[in-house]
Amino acid sequence: MENREQEEQINQIMERLNEIENDLPRVKISIDNIKKQMQELREEIERLDKTIKDIMMLYEVVSQEINPFKEQLSQESSLSSEIQELKKQIEELRMELAQVKNDIKVLAGYGVDIDSILYEVLAEV
Repeated sequence: MENREQEEQINQIMERLNEIENDLPRVKISIDNIKKQMQELREEIERLDKTIKDIMMLYEVVSQEINPFKEQLSQESSLSSEIQELKKQIEELRMELAQVKNDIKVLAGYGVDIDSILYEVLAEV
């Protein structure tokens, strides 16, 4: 009986080995295909890497030669300085106007005819 069981086990093992041997060429073909695809991917990645490097170099050259923001920044800076200058002039005018108001109040306190002075000044303009 033991001999029969051993034979049966050997037959099962042999069947399994035959199955594995039959599967082995398909597995080898699959592995070869995967290797080929991986190599193609490596080559594509290298091409992309080179292309990206070329684009980056081109961008650097172009951005150094032609920077569209450089002109915009200088215009904004120019506008900003003009706005600051206008603010300064407005503040100076406010101070002068305040001084004129004070002068008019002082003159009115002394009884000076301010209307006639204003007419004379406006006539000169």
